[in-house]
Amino acid sequence: MKETVAKSYCLTSVGRVRQSNEDSVAIIERPHFTLLAVCDGMGGHRKGEVASRIAIDTLEREFGNISNEVSTWKGKVLLKKCLSDANLEIFDMSQSDTTYEGMGTTAVVALVLKDEMIIANVGDSRCYETTAKRKTIKPLTVDQSFVEILYEKGKITKAQMLHHPNKNIITNALGIKDKLKCDIKVYKTDFEDLMLCSDGLTNMVPESQISLILKRDATVENKAITLINRANDLGGLDNVSVALMERK
Repeated sequence: MKETVAKSYCLTSVGRVRQSNEDSVAIIERPHFTLLAVCDGMGGHRKGEVASRIAIDTLEREFGNISNEVSTWKGKVLLKKCLSDANLEIFDMSQSDTTYEGMGTTAVVALVLKDEMIIANVGDSRCYETTAKRKTIKPLTVDQSFVEILYEKGKITKAQMLHHPNKNIITNALGIKDKLKCDIKVYKTDFEDLMLCSDGLTNMVPESQISLILKRDATVENKAITLINRANDLGGLDNVSVALMERK
């Protein structure tokens, strides 16, 4: 039986309009797991950059030196702890120093183990997968956003969500409260491609085009570069970030 080979790559771009990049991305590869993370900072004047970096740094400190196997239960505990710790650090900084008032960040994190993967998300950064049996990307996260609430209540359609004037309003983020609520889900590790991204990608590039790019016979690096370039070619209105992992 052919052994599955996993490769991963992450990339971020300031885009074509913004003056600074408030996104932060990371991939942590250890003997028994791979962790991917995308954080989309907010607050302006580089405050979002600080917030997203705090979240990534917290994950790297916790997971960067683990050499043993991590169970699904332990992985969920560690992810929740990391995001809660980062949330409190960002919140305390924003409360104690007016320079950082109002800063926060989204977070989407995938902890990929041998048989299962744990997906955590806060805000509207997303995680998708492709599989051998599925031609289009499948979302593994649900946005914590104003338009998502409207959709779940039956007030608007999926199509209307894409162009709603309040589509960028999120209902949750790291740093806005001292206590954090995050969504954590467990899936089987049976994907071909796993993609984490900020809304700078999904607001610019239709999911149908993302699916085609991920399904290409190309390296994971080439796919990441193509996704970023496509978002920028379509206007690059926001910072755009992706973290990809493929299993072939």
